[in-house]
Amino acid sequence: MQLRSDPSYLQTISMNELFDTQYRSKQPLIDGLLYPGTYIFAGSPKLGKSFLMAQLAYHVSTGTLLWNYPTRKGTGLYLALEDDYRRLQERLYRMFGTESTDNLYFSVSASQLGNGLDEQFARFVAEHRDTKLIIIDTLQKRLFAFNYWSKYNDTLFDFAIDDSIAIHVPVRLLLSSSIVLPEAT
Repeated sequence: MQLRSDPSYLQTISMNELFDTQYRSKQPLIDGLLYPGTYIFAGSPKLGKSFLMAQLAYHVSTGTLLWNYPTRKGTGLYLALEDDYRRLQERLYRMFGTESTDNLYFSVSASQLGNGLDEQFARFVAEHRDTKLIIIDTLQKRLFAFNYWSKYNDTLFDFAIDDSIAIHVPVRLLLSSSIVLPEAT
């Protein structure tokens, strides 16, 4: 055990040990479509990314089929960081009419990564134990306190592999409203 605290120690497992161990499989949130992990859904503005994310969140929160794919019902958190509640209400009404759900939650403001958002997620998940999905729409616009592309990538990578969130929430969808690379200098 003392070896494991040595930074030069590489923990390994033999093939026999690997084959002899039974691991629980991770069930998809949407069969054949959405599996546990972090996803980055990015593209040019006005392609319908927010509509797709809202549709995924709604179907997971209701447990209803999405394009004939079965879903596993659970609570969803949708951070709509470029919207206000009026615009969000209009969009959802156009998409789903008056069909509502009690376990899909929205926020139009949040702390920044590394500056309180982790704690906000932890508290939400503690209050909603069946949370299955967190969507951040849009990731880049207001989530970070800086504007440097390399720092953005570093923090995004850190979030994508953040075990403190992954332990409690099977699927995290990250959405960037547009990908605009900085000009080369």
